[in-house]
Amino acid sequence: MNNEIKYKRFPLVGLNSEDRGAVSIEHLWADVFALKIKMLKLDGMGDLEGIIHEALSVAQSHKARLVMYRLIKGEVGAQEVGQLLPKIGFKKKNERIEFKKSVSELPNDEGSPLRWKSAKELNLTPEGIAKILRQVSEGDPDTDPTEDPLQFIQDFLADPVLTAGLECIHFGFLGEDIAALTVVQRNPKTGWSRISYMGVVPKFRNQNIGNWVHRYSFTVMKMEGGLRYHGGTTSTNLGMIRLFEKNGCARFCEMEEWNFSIGSEVTV
Repeated sequence: MNNEIKYKRFPLVGLNSEDRGAVSIEHLWADVFALKIKMLKLDGMGDLEGIIHEALSVAQSHKARLVMYRLIKGEVGAQEVGQLLPKIGFKKKNERIEFKKSVSELPNDEGSPLRWKSAKELNLTPEGIAKILRQVSEGDPDTDPTEDPLQFIQDFLADPVLTAGLECIHFGFLGEDIAALTVVQRNPKTGWSRISYMGVVPKFRNQNIGNWVHRYSFTVMKMEGGLRYHGGTTSTNLGMIRLFEKNGCARFCEMEEWNFSIGSEVTV
């Protein structure tokens, strides 16, 4: 795949050429891209559909398979964009609830039954990590079972903005068995931190292990100098929502996730 493009911006202008926002297309990993739309005022809506087509064409020219878009409820133009997306060919994947918290105020994992080692400490290859991820993600409502886990982890291994690499991928052991996985990444410039993926092997679920995985991730953030935690989950994942609330994270927005498959033609 030709990965020369990392980011391209298309301005939105009003009736008198004023700045009314922008549409951008960004390469995420492998053949997955992200569409981003920022509306400042609604009089930029007139050109929006055409500009989204332009952005999708750029992704298509770089052999993208999937373009993802996150619509934040309550933002300027969110309702109008939500009505436009299906016309273009986007399909709604799910709805999400997002949370945030100061890292310094998050709990630690004191008392955890888990013993942790990084992928670097375990000398794991990307193929080995992908194999474990497939086990951990079984039944995960936020994971596409058809997606190649080796492609999925590329964003964890190399990221132009966030910390990445084998030392960011952590495995929790119970005895000799791998019970859990968490991937913790941080923006070194701002301290913004996220858990890029966390999960528990099916046979260890419903034993409060997820809580310890969450708290270990916070501990890593603290050790690495993280300042602000941002996380989220699907609105149907009640267990994870309760976990965010249990660990003191505050809701700050709701969003919808939409996907466009490049294999299908852009609807005009």
